[in-house]
Amino acid sequence: MGYFKKLLLAVVFIVSAGCAQSMPDTEEGAFFGASIEKNKKTLLDTKQCIQCGLQGVDLTGANLTRVDLTNVNISGTNFTGAKLPHANLSNTNLRGLDFHGADLSGADLTGADLSNCNLKGATLSGAKLLRALLFGSDLSNTTLYHADLQDVNLVAPDSSVTQSSFNLDGANLSGANLKGADLSKASVKGTILKDAKDLTAEQKADLQKRGAIVN
Repeated sequence: MGYFKKLLLAVVFIVSAGCAQSMPDTEEGAFFGASIEKNKKTLLDTKQCIQCGLQGVDLTGANLTRVDLTNVNISGTNFTGAKLPHANLSNTNLRGLDFHGADLSGADLTGADLSNCNLKGATLSGAKLLRALLFGSDLSNTTLYHADLQDVNLVAPDSSVTQSSFNLDGANLSGANLKGADLSKASVKGTILKDAKDLTAEQKADLQKRGAIVN
């Protein structure tokens, strides 16, 4: 009798385990969604979310002053019109994100990957963009007053990628540090480069010829 009781208990355990493993994916998805929303709340409340996931979160117009987004997964996150002054985004993967109209003044974007981003109309005055990747990005009507663009990379590593999409039309780079920056393939119609630093006479002449305002 004891043998059959143990056998019955074993069968019940196996069936129960099988049922648990076959739970619908919707519950897992709901848990994941709830976790993302919790992370979003943490970010908005504390201005940081250490090693958490924020992928696909809508942060349109959010106040993220001095936020720290290093070591955070923000793939697919929408920053349209967000307020990010003095944010820490150094060495962060921001590839293809939407920062249209966002305020990134004074932000640290050193070494950040901003390739193929929408930065149209964004404010990056005083931002640190040293060694940042900007190829394929739209910076039309962007304000980069006194931004530091030392050794910024505007050229895609794949030579087959065209640079025609890199747009600086109407952007304000007055006083910007452009040491080592290559603007030879950027669209610069109406781009303001007054008092921009480390531009050679040859570069100034070329930029002016292509529609930039140099003097």
